[in-house]
Amino acid sequence: MSWVVFFSEWLTLCVRAFILGGMENQTQAPLEDLQAIRQAVEQLLAQLQALRGENEVLKQRMDVLLAEKAQLMQKNDQARTRLEAMINRLKMLEQSA
Repeated sequence: MSWVVFFSEWLTLCVRAFILGGMENQTQAPLEDLQAIRQAVEQLLAQLQALRGENEVLKQRMDVLLAEKAQLMQKNDQARTRLEAMINRLKMLEQSA
């Protein structure tokens, strides 16, 4: 579910709660309800922005780690190849002796 759909559904629920709450509880002024919704929306948008920033940092970190992993795998393959070559040379020396 995209954040736009989530936000739209959340806002719809808030408006419904505001309308129903206004009918059941006349002690809270509608302006206060709207301000509470506005604050909640602002908090959600701030959290969304923070999460997007964190996600971007994590993606960059993942890219760095994947590149590092590729380098380590390449070095591992090179070391394996050299080790196998040394083992084969030792076997050949052993057979010729």
